[in-house]
Amino acid sequence: MLCFAVAEFRPLSATAETPLCFNGIFGDNMILQRDKPVRIWGYGGREGETVTVSFSGQTKTARIDADGWEVYLDPLPADGEGQTLTAESEGERLEIENVAVGEVLFCSGQSNVAITVQYVINKYPEAVEEYRTYDNYADIRLYTPVWGGKEEETIYTAPHSAWKQPSRIQDILYCSAFASGLALNVQAKIGGNVPVGVIETSTGGSCIEEWLSADTLSALATHNASQSIYYNGMVSFLKGMTLNGVFWYQGEACIDYTEQYEEELAALIRQYRTDFANEDLPVYVMQLPQVNAMRAYGRAEAEEGWVKMRDVQQRISERFENVLTVCLADTGDASDDFDCIHPADKWRVGERAANAFIATALGTGDFSEGENPGISPKVISAELLDGEILLTTSSPVSSSDSVQGFSVKTSDGKVHSLVFSSEGRTLKANFIGRAGSLNYLQTAAFSFSLLADDFGLPLMPVREMPVSDNRSMLEVTFWDGDVVIGSQHVKYGDCVQRTEPSKEGAVFNGWYADSVLSDSFDFSSPVTADVAIYAKFTELNSGEDSSGEENSGCASVTSVISGIVAAAILFWASFYKRQD
Repeated sequence: MLCFAVAEFRPLSATAETPLCFNGIFGDNMILQRDKPVRIWGYGGREGETVTVSFSGQTKTARIDADGWEVYLDPLPADGEGQTLTAESEGERLEIENVAVGEVLFCSGQSNVAITVQYVINKYPEAVEEYRTYDNYADIRLYTPVWGGKEEETIYTAPHSAWKQPSRIQDILYCSAFASGLALNVQAKIGGNVPVGVIETSTGGSCIEEWLSADTLSALATHNASQSIYYNGMVSFLKGMTLNGVFWYQGEACIDYTEQYEEELAALIRQYRTDFANEDLPVYVMQLPQVNAMRAYGRAEAEEGWVKMRDVQQRISERFENVLTVCLADTGDASDDFDCIHPADKWRVGERAANAFIATALGTGDFSEGENPGISPKVISAELLDGEILLTTSSPVSSSDSVQGFSVKTSDGKVHSLVFSSEGRTLKANFIGRAGSLNYLQTAAFSFSLLADDFGLPLMPVREMPVSDNRSMLEVTFWDGDVVIGSQHVKYGDCVQRTEPSKEGAVFNGWYADSVLSDSFDFSSPVTADVAIYAKFTELNSGEDSSGEENSGCASVTSVISGIVAAAILFWASFYKRQD
């Protein structure tokens, strides 16, 4: 058993005076990752000497150098029975007891990770029964590093903090409600002799920059007075640990700069995969739930920031393999006047995260037949047809009420609310016009029933999805009596473009919808079928121009005056000639 005090040091110096030690994550009651080569590492001892590590019938050796020592155990099967992990060098022997083998997960973020089971129960007393659902406390282990930020990356020697192995609900009351719910649900759904360990690092109100390393930030145009402090103090010492999934639950503190946040989140995912030495490491991004943004932030613009953050959290899964956004659109408590930004439904959130992990990372679980319950359905296509918008979803969805929350933005910038009907994977809504983009659930909270699949997973929000224009092309024919004088091709729902025809000897008097010229044609009305339009002309009388005005009188007067003037000129010219 390790029993010496917590220590930290920076930089490391392996000398004869430095005692042999494990890294700070190693301690009694811990869990090692199953079915993968497992890194065991530490520091101290005499440089150049050998360290021998033994566990579960395996013995591995390594040479101590200036950076410490490490060995890799061969993949181990799950085993809930605790065993002893030892490290020996030059007469020094370290023992870590009750070490099990199972699933090891990492979760991080801000206060919605940090709030405890006790906090949840205080807000929602019925949560006690949720956390008693499986009574499998002894099959989980929880680890939270000593809280605190550091100015530089810090190495901790074991034991830095204690791995907690609970036996009843009272033992997790002051543990993270999210991490506890995640661990209990993963273990119950995997079943068998597979213990689950969760490492939880969180700080209320923290920004993403505080969880990024200095090296990661140096590649980004990011400036923050407290950047990297929680990475340095609570994450960096874990670099190289073997685990099987990361859960990131954050974003509330960063809603004012979502465009920058998207690149920082992408950098965080790459950082996790580098730090935990797994380029395919599954990462789960917990999407923001419902909230009364005005009450939570005290400013109107927070509503748009919250919605944009959800969209960023959703788009990130489209940029990376093995990154999944866990939709929480149906969770939260926007009606909570006291603390709506910290909803009490953390058991439900942990359960959903667990399902997502089991379904995607493990591909197993105790689920009923049908669509995979770990993945929320989403709209995969939107198209505009003749008189309707048709949406296709990744799995069948339905609602207990009318399907609300949808809108389309037309080419002129106007927004139109739509009510859809659902049938399997198809959603339909009546619409005539030009639909440029589709939106769904673009507010921070909702007062209507959400679309969900057969397992209750909500349809993911949609922000500005382009709508494919697949409308029929209609023909418009322009007539003058029984003679065709022109034509246009117009898409279903568009309007006919007005033209001004001309005709020799006649005046154009407008377009009509009927051949008897009694009903004027409305050019502002959408076209929904092939259409014929009829021109009305008025024939000109003799002496009328194309405007229909008489001009013969004016011409006659001019001619008379011109004749008189010409005659007078001739008379006087001849008179003066005779005088000469």
